[in-house]
Amino acid sequence: MLTIDPAREFCIVGEVKGPGVPRIICGARYVRLKDPAVAEIALTVHDDFQHQGIGRCLLRLLVERGRMDGIRTFVADVLATNTPMLRLLQEIAPKRRSSFADGVSHVEWDINDVTPA
Repeated sequence: MLTIDPAREFCIVGEVKGPGVPRIICGARYVRLKDPAVAEIALTVHDDFQHQGIGRCLLRLLVERGRMDGIRTFVADVLATNTPMLRLLQEIAPKRRSSFADGVSHVEWDINDVTPA
């Protein structure tokens, strides 16, 4: 159900085992933009698994892989109501640049400025 172009994209999912088939509970990806050193990120964590550090882990994995792939800048559009994600970006990327319009915060940061784990 998911096809990615490994030259432009990276995707990771997390799953838990339970009765029956494993259940995907989170996912993160980046897609390179027109400038191949810039990528847009997206991540999601199922409501039942939020506030456990999974988003932080996913974001750090994206940064690690992005560095290996030669990406210098990440961008993200975050709903203004998503304060946990905005706080996470504030902690991880204190030198980020952001703008706000129509209920969405557009955030950009140099992945080499990401704070250590």
